[in-house]
Amino acid sequence: MLPSDNPFSILLKRTLEANYNPEISQVQRIDPLTPLAPISFYDRHIASHLILENIVYLPSITQSLSKTCETELQSFFKDGGQFSSTGYNMFPLKCGNTSFYDATDVSSYYHRYIGSVCTRYAYKLALRPDDKAWGSPLYMDIFPGDPRPNLTTEAWLEVPDFILTNPELFKGLSKTIEGKLKGLLNKYPRLATWDMFAMTEEAQKMFQTLRGNQLFKWETCRTLGSQTLSHSNPPPDARKGPVLLPVNKRLKYFRGPSSSLQFTTRVAKTVTIPKLPPKDKSYRPDFRHHIQHAWARAAMYDSTFIILHCGRYERIGIRHRGSKTLFLSGVIDTINIENPSYRKLHKGKSIGLKRSADHFDNETLPKTKRPKNTPPTKSDTLRIANEIARRKLALVRLEYGAFCSPVPSAFVDVVLLAFLTLYTTNEYFTLTLGEPLGHGAVGIVHPARLELTLESGEILTRDLAMKFAFTPEQQKMMGNEYFIYGHLSRKEGLEGIVTVHGLFLDPETRTLGMLMDNGGLSLRRREIDRACDILVTERERKAFINALKSLHKAGVRHNDLRSDNLLINSRNEVFIIDFDRADLEVDEGEVETELACLEDVLDGSG
Repeated sequence: MLPSDNPFSILLKRTLEANYNPEISQVQRIDPLTPLAPISFYDRHIASHLILENIVYLPSITQSLSKTCETELQSFFKDGGQFSSTGYNMFPLKCGNTSFYDATDVSSYYHRYIGSVCTRYAYKLALRPDDKAWGSPLYMDIFPGDPRPNLTTEAWLEVPDFILTNPELFKGLSKTIEGKLKGLLNKYPRLATWDMFAMTEEAQKMFQTLRGNQLFKWETCRTLGSQTLSHSNPPPDARKGPVLLPVNKRLKYFRGPSSSLQFTTRVAKTVTIPKLPPKDKSYRPDFRHHIQHAWARAAMYDSTFIILHCGRYERIGIRHRGSKTLFLSGVIDTINIENPSYRKLHKGKSIGLKRSADHFDNETLPKTKRPKNTPPTKSDTLRIANEIARRKLALVRLEYGAFCSPVPSAFVDVVLLAFLTLYTTNEYFTLTLGEPLGHGAVGIVHPARLELTLESGEILTRDLAMKFAFTPEQQKMMGNEYFIYGHLSRKEGLEGIVTVHGLFLDPETRTLGMLMDNGGLSLRRREIDRACDILVTERERKAFINALKSLHKAGVRHNDLRSDNLLINSRNEVFIIDFDRADLEVDEGEVETELACLEDVLDGSG
């Protein structure tokens, strides 16, 4: 591609020809990690028009991506482009030797030796061909939340939001290119998604499967008697991509831009819910389950490229939205691959995904609009609370972004050691969840639209909140929080504490959910939305202080006062939430310390 006398030709050749080091290995543990089912609670609730239905085996993906790399480089040099060796020593030319501890190690190794250099080349070739520097706002992010050691983790390529506050990154850019970068940030939060695996023998064997075309059976919740079919068109596919996809004309194909979310729900007179499986039932790894999880994440963020990687082996998938098809590469041997080399292949992939993003229409996932509702009267509030207490089953649906639950999750009141599996309409209530209100150490909180039908046929509705805990650690904290709320419910004269309606368990995924009143907007969120210097008014300050004093009087110490945990609703009522760290150890000194902490938070310094 470059004349041999060009000073950069050797660097380019060594960069392109790199494969993984043949000495890489996986640390052998005395106590092997137990594999967990990858299909999450959220994966089961992807809208039916966005799910995966077909897998097409396409080994030619590697050659197509290699050709993309060659074509872009040739075009770059033909137009007089030149690479600078200044600052190029940030890229290791050879892939180093290492022993992987877990999936996060595998992900970090990929980022260091492949991801970083490939995304910088893609940015330079696609957006800044005249810039000698090797910086790039494209960033590969490795999921930080997994407890380690882990068998799997996630990574993704993004344009991080800090570029909006860093004008240096836009220096020398045309308004067109600057607009493209900001458009990628707003429209495609994840340009590509990776599912990373520890390099275990089990993972390497699993990667050898799925070597043919097949229909894909998408796993939804196993609740019977309630089903929702979404009718919207999926987001558009790129008009021109790096790989020519042989889309089968006989496959169900959706055309046209995505429209507002439309769906049909059918509910039988009775619903049947799944039984709680044995807790010690072991999971047998299945590559199809990992495919579903990866596709679900791609649907959530509208990503096109899906990469599954275990260190030694890799599969590259291309998500075709219109035909609900995953075009899946053959098994890529990261050590022995030839024509193309491994790094050259991923340069083509990085260039290709950026080029693909440029060809999308200006469409976004449909957003659902919730009707505004007047606050319920006190009598309605009491009636609804009594009905919730009487009913032991909640059917939970998600309805936002890529979510429109084909089948609801069944959440059963945890007080039932043995629960029924068959329920009539007036024995359960439904919760329709919107976009999360917040994420915390305990889990995720959603606004929840409650609807229940009385025996008379009257339908009652109310806006509540549902808080989920997924991991054993989160569920232990939620258990403590529920205990504290139970203690407070037996006290009189309390101010600023939301009502909790129950603790529920999804028997399929063992997700724990706490249903409570919606306390409104957090001070942090309100401060961001209003962009003002004054955090609270004097009246609000007094109300928060009174709420904390009444909490102390009830014998509870909060232990985690932050602006995220202080809420104000539309009626200017204040609430203190998140009691997962609270305890019943209150003395005079601790009361004063916590009051001072609250004052700091209200002043904006806590």
